[in-house]
Amino acid sequence: MTLDQINIETYDLQLLAVRLQIVAIIILAALAVMILWIALQASRQSKAIANTFRVFEDWSMMITKERREAMKGSIDIADPMQWFSQLSGVEVIKVIRKFDNPMALDLGTADNARLVVSPLKPSDLKSALGSSRRSSVFGLFTKDKRLEVTPLLGHWEFRVKSFDRTANNAGEFFDLEAAEIGNRLGVNWGETNRLWFYVVPGK
Repeated sequence: MTLDQINIETYDLQLLAVRLQIVAIIILAALAVMILWIALQASRQSKAIANTFRVFEDWSMMITKERREAMKGSIDIADPMQWFSQLSGVEVIKVIRKFDNPMALDLGTADNARLVVSPLKPSDLKSALGSSRRSSVFGLFTKDKRLEVTPLLGHWEFRVKSFDRTANNAGEFFDLEAAEIGNRLGVNWGETNRLWFYVVPGK
C-alpha cells in the first residue's frame, strides 16, 4: 500500500467521522425539538384542564353560596342541647356557665361530666385560662370566681378529651348552625368555621 492510498483512507475515515457527528447532532436536535413539542402540548393540555377545573369550581362555589343564602334565614334548631349531643357523642342536658374571656360554654352531661365548647383550639384555650388564673391571683378587680370554684377544664387537664367540628365532619351548614346556637345561648362566636369540644370527666 502506497503512502497516497493511506492518506486517502485516512481522509475517508475522517470524513466519515465528521458525517457521523453531523448525523448525531441532527438526531439530538430532532429529539430536542420533539421533547419541546411534547412539553408544549402537555402544558397546553394542563392549562386547559386547569381552566376547566376553575370553571367547575366557580360554578360549584356559586351554587353553594346560593344554597347557603337560602338556608341562612331558615336555620332553626329546636333544642341546642340535642345539637351539642349529636356533635359530641355525649348526652348534654344543661348550660352550667358561659364565658366571654376565654369564650366558652360549660355544659353539663347526663353522666355528671362536663362538655366545654369553644372556638379556641386547645393550646389557645389553655393559654387564655392560664392568663385568667394569673389575673385571679394577682388582680384586685379582675378576679373570676367561676374559674376559682371549678377550673374550666377540670383539675386534671390531661384527662380531657378534645376534638373539633367543622363543615367537613358536621355538615355543610355547620357554621350557620353554630351562629344560631351562639345567638340562642348568648355566646358571641358568630359564624365560626370550627368549634372545639372538650369532654371533662366527672369526679
